[in-house]
Amino acid sequence: MKKIFGFVAVAVATLSLSSCDLEKLPYTAIEQDVAFQSVQDLTNYRVGFYSPLKSLTVGGRIYYEDLRADMFHALADFGNFVGLPYAWIMESTDQDAESLWFGDYGVIANLNYALDAFPKFLEDYKDKLEEADVKLVNQYIAEAHMTRAIAYLDLATKFCEAYDPATAANKMGLMITEHYAPTSDNTKYPGRSSLFDTYKFIMDDIKAAEAGITAAGAPNSVYYTVDAVKALKARVALYMQDYATASQLAHSLISEGKYALAEGDKFVDMWVNDASTENIMLVTMSLQDAGSATGTYFIYDNDKGDG
Repeated sequence: MKKIFGFVAVAVATLSLSSCDLEKLPYTAIEQDVAFQSVQDLTNYRVGFYSPLKSLTVGGRIYYEDLRADMFHALADFGNFVGLPYAWIMESTDQDAESLWFGDYGVIANLNYALDAFPKFLEDYKDKLEEADVKLVNQYIAEAHMTRAIAYLDLATKFCEAYDPATAANKMGLMITEHYAPTSDNTKYPGRSSLFDTYKFIMDDIKAAEAGITAAGAPNSVYYTVDAVKALKARVALYMQDYATASQLAHSLISEGKYALAEGDKFVDMWVNDASTENIMLVTMSLQDAGSATGTYFIYDNDKGDG
């Protein structure tokens, strides 16, 4: 009887193993070589060009530096929340700073993947794509360059010295990665470029964005427009002390009259209802995306009344 039971158990196990599909892909991932087989696949991935803007424009990326200002004071329930920058302590073990660093480079890695794969898609499917499809994919490529420029600029302004044209070539910039090549071998990580090369790379990405983003600018646009690219270029030029270019680009946006300053009730609408002609671009974000308020641990005190 024991032998019969043992045989049945082995048989059941064998049937279970033979019925298991070992070639099935995981439900939460896609093989890289089959990820992009249609323009719709690229359109779906394009969401990742805009979703990072929700984290690049809120939270620690905004208040991390502000907490070093004399006008912020910790409250009783402070609990050492972002305590290192608040105390003007700068250490390599600062996890808040690490999250900013790795967050941006995580975004850049995903963009590099697209910037490698999208042109390859155009080449592989060139005989099957309509002209409108090719134009659309090239727009997506330009949008990826735009977001990468924003991510690198965020890193440069947080982890590099202020740009000085006279010394930029001799100052430390960022690690520049153009292609998707994940590895755990730190000997293959790129070294830091010069500050000059870092800002040149950012400007090159902006030029690539200019070439493919053709949507006309309009207040509260949720996607990149020619005006959004122009505004970013003006900001980078300002940081590079290229004041003539920054002024020319900024005034060209102002003189068109599309983005009138919000005053009175319209200013309230801008912050309460996300409605304002002043917004060149409005990042789409739900209440769930916004997360919890972080300012409750501090009080902003400006006795001079000039802030």
